[in-house]
Amino acid sequence: MEHPTNIVISDHNMPRVSGVEFVMNVRNLFPRTVRIVMSGAGSTEMLTDAVNAAAIDRYLSKNWDAARLRPEVREALLRRPSKAV
Repeated sequence: MEHPTNIVISDHNMPRVSGVEFVMNVRNLFPRTVRIVMSGAGSTEMLTDAVNAAAIDRYLSKNWDAARLRPEVREALLRRPSKAV
């Protein structure tokens, strides 16, 4: 890969696939990539499934703005695993 992917931010509600399913696929392809899922409706079941599957590194509610998103992304990248799992 010419340019590694460091972070993926996904909406939970996407057409044809859930955000959790999408980031699980990302995790399989790129284990070191930080995966963040955003959703307007914080479903406890969705969060539990995503965390139990180790699919997401962070969950953000959609009431965010750029000033809030920047530090979240920065912190997630700092906590990124140093080696592939």
